[in-house]
Amino acid sequence: MKFIRYCQMIWSLLRSEDENKPQRRQRGNRRTARQRLVAPDRQKVHKTPDTPKIRAEEKAERLRHNLRLVGLAALAVAMGSVVFLAVRETVFNNPRMSVREIYVTPEDGHEMLTPTQIKEASGLREGENLLVVNLRDVREKLMLLPAISKVSVEHDFAGKITITPTQRRPVAWVKCDHLHWVPMRVGQGLMIDVDGRAIRAETVLPEYEQLPVIDDDTIDQVTPGALIVSPRFVASLDLMKQLVERQKRDGQVLKTIQVKNKFALIATFDNGFKATFSYDNVGPELKRYDQFVAAVRGREPKARAINLAAELNIPVVFEVAQAKEVPPPPSPTRTSISSTKSSSRSASSSSTRPRNSGKTRKTKS
Repeated sequence: MKFIRYCQMIWSLLRSEDENKPQRRQRGNRRTARQRLVAPDRQKVHKTPDTPKIRAEEKAERLRHNLRLVGLAALAVAMGSVVFLAVRETVFNNPRMSVREIYVTPEDGHEMLTPTQIKEASGLREGENLLVVNLRDVREKLMLLPAISKVSVEHDFAGKITITPTQRRPVAWVKCDHLHWVPMRVGQGLMIDVDGRAIRAETVLPEYEQLPVIDDDTIDQVTPGALIVSPRFVASLDLMKQLVERQKRDGQVLKTIQVKNKFALIATFDNGFKATFSYDNVGPELKRYDQFVAAVRGREPKARAINLAAELNIPVVFEVAQAKEVPPPPSPTRTSISSTKSSSRSASSSSTRPRNSGKTRKTKS
């Protein structure tokens, strides 16, 4: 019997050890290692006595703890408010840290956009705090303008913001009837730079009146600031640049390049001369154009048109020499007839009179 009791006691101890193995600590599990190893058949004894005096002391301690927390929170709020007000008054509301001047660096006086337009597009305002101005955002706003190719924005702590833009230079007007692009009109005109990038005409300067016009109705869509990628328009732009380089040498100024159809480009000059090119073979045709211009320079009659799209038997139209008109002889009038009659009469009377030798005869007394 003693052996059986001893085995039961050992089994109960082993079982209690298995049940009281330390498990993974979970949230809210604050039992100590000693409490986890206590056998489940043993009762827990609260060593802290529960009396009214002890409960009153615990309540007072909790109250003091809460008051300390409230005081610390109020102190933190007060200090935060003081810091916020100090920073706002010394930094954000300080007139020394505000924007006093917005300066746009001019280039040469032939820009498409005026300084006022650039200031409005930048979104900057005088009196704004320098610390809240994001120069990167200002630059991105200005780069959205089609007339600007690059721009730099700088500021100093004296309140001055300097904008240095580099504007595109227009080289030609674009005319397209179905897209309602009309040359020499503010808001309705479209210009292009040397790369073929579309620029809306916000300002029309006097020198823009001398730019050539590319008349192309085959353009599908034009986005200001984007490249025009139509193949015939690209060929027209290439031809225009080549002919503009030859203006001083040839003595004639290019006025328009018209995309007549799917195959021909017609260049018209200020003296009325017209040259027809094919849009897919501009290079060899320009060589024939140079030979022709050199051959007819200073000769009469003057050439009026040439079709360079033909490789053999190139048709040329010359001016028709007009014959000089000979003025008709004047018809005799009545006054002239009377004058001729009077002159004839005077001549006959003078012939019938005796000639006087100039000597006087002496008479006898």
